[in-house]
Amino acid sequence: MLHPRAEHVWVTGVEVWGDRRSPGLLLGWRRARDGRWEGWVVTASVGTPARQDGPYVRQAWVPAAAIVRAVPPGHPHQRGGPGGAGK
Repeated sequence: MLHPRAEHVWVTGVEVWGDRRSPGLLLGWRRARDGRWEGWVVTASVGTPARQDGPYVRQAWVPAAAIVRAVPPGHPHQRGGPGGAGK
């Protein structure tokens, strides 16, 4: 079951513009078959310079552990699944 929403997040573990995180838009949550939460995220990425690609967007299911909500530091819902608990 999809839990819809729309909020700004950071997706970690990616290399975009020299940073280890990418800005994204979280569109919803679901539980994977193994019970862990995943977020449906649209992110901006850089194209391949060798092919002279420009920036592009991509969408994917991302593990909850790689999604950081764009809230003030220390906020209790900064990481994790729908409730922010990193399930």
